[in-house]
Amino acid sequence: MYQMLIQGDEKEAAIQLRDRLVSLLPVEIICSVDLNESLQWLKQKPLQLVLFQVEKFHQDQLDWIRGIRQLGYDNGILLSTQELQLSEDIQNVVNRHRLNFIHHPARDKNLVGLVKKLLIMRSLPQQRFQRFLTREKAQMETYLSGKTWTTHMYNLSEGGAYCEFEAKPQLETGDLVRLKVHLDDVEKQHSVNAKVVWLTKKGHIKGGPGAGVMFIKNSEIYQHLMEKM
Repeated sequence: MYQMLIQGDEKEAAIQLRDRLVSLLPVEIICSVDLNESLQWLKQKPLQLVLFQVEKFHQDQLDWIRGIRQLGYDNGILLSTQELQLSEDIQNVVNRHRLNFIHHPARDKNLVGLVKKLLIMRSLPQQRFQRFLTREKAQMETYLSGKTWTTHMYNLSEGGAYCEFEAKPQLETGDLVRLKVHLDDVEKQHSVNAKVVWLTKKGHIKGGPGAGVMFIKNSEIYQHLMEKM
């Protein structure tokens, strides 16, 4: 069974979150509102994930995160907060220490999916933007092979999207793709460049093969292509 720690501002809120996750995942969860107590738990148990659920992150919490990384804790850390605009200091910690970010309150499906991935994989490409549920038909074309697949795009954010396919696409992590999204409401097509950051054999929306992509700028395409060659 997986083990994780929820660090919160309020004990009651942490317990409510624990009960939500325990009912949906095979995980043992410790709740704490004290950073010193949490440090002791980290020293005693092989925790796979630390989840911070707070309204706003404070300097002592950021210092604590830096500290446990220096002590050798190398598993996942998930920041759940109502803040959508991260300060420069928090963003530096997010980038340096491989943290993941989710907007609070999150839907059970989104939260459980992210927690499950972090428990298994320890770290993921960082999710720093609020996601929106959508279901837009799209065409995904790879830059190197030119192959194209029909897909549906879900969980759209400023930083990326999640797509599912009816049949398994010939994609690999790191592939550069162009997404052509059909916006039926305005009868227009919009194209974006992206990089495949993770793949799954069975998606969580329709059950087909899935892919998580991170949007990249046009000016970065050449650099990413050179990295693939």
